[in-house]
Amino acid sequence: MSTISLSKEKQQSVLAKVYAYMFIGLLITALTSYEVSQNMAALELTRNSFFLIVLFQLGLVVVLSFFITRIHPVMATGLFILYSISTGVVLSLILLAYTQSSVTSAFVTTAGVFGLSSFYAVTTKRNLNSWGGYLFMGLIGLILSSVVNFFIGSGPMDFVISIIGVVLFIGLTAYDTQKITTNREYATYPVLGAFILYLDFINMFLYILRLFGSRK
Repeated sequence: MSTISLSKEKQQSVLAKVYAYMFIGLLITALTSYEVSQNMAALELTRNSFFLIVLFQLGLVVVLSFFITRIHPVMATGLFILYSISTGVVLSLILLAYTQSSVTSAFVTTAGVFGLSSFYAVTTKRNLNSWGGYLFMGLIGLILSSVVNFFIGSGPMDFVISIIGVVLFIGLTAYDTQKITTNREYATYPVLGAFILYLDFINMFLYILRLFGSRK
């Protein structure tokens, strides 16, 4: 991506559009999750199709991450909405394992931490580009350790992974927020920035929920 120097006003305009798209995505996810969780037939269908839905999501991630600038902005927005819906379907199963108060607390906590991370990114004079390589390696390590623990089923390891996950996505939120204000593509495709921050938010929320959530 091409780096550019944006005025404060332009940065605020780009971020406002990005946050608007992101908010819409989160709202769609929340509504979808609630509606599916209230429908036994939909829940059963989700259980039976869970891995197919996840594979479908992975395909959307690839398209939105690598090909979004090659497709029409309207189609890009439609794919983001579709991803938000599919995430809501997946979350409908995950969130049923936790109490409603835990889910609410985790969401509020995530919103606060996410907001502080973004605020730091837009106010600091420090260039966060140097974080990129470390965050990427951390993300790869997090994925690999999560896969290993899926088969091992270690409680202590899951706790450590959750802590690392929270810290990692706090860093990614700050890094991605600053990146959005310095790359030309995000000004043209704000939905791309929204998608990236949406992923940061959802993942941070899930790790916070795993750390502090009370299971039913």
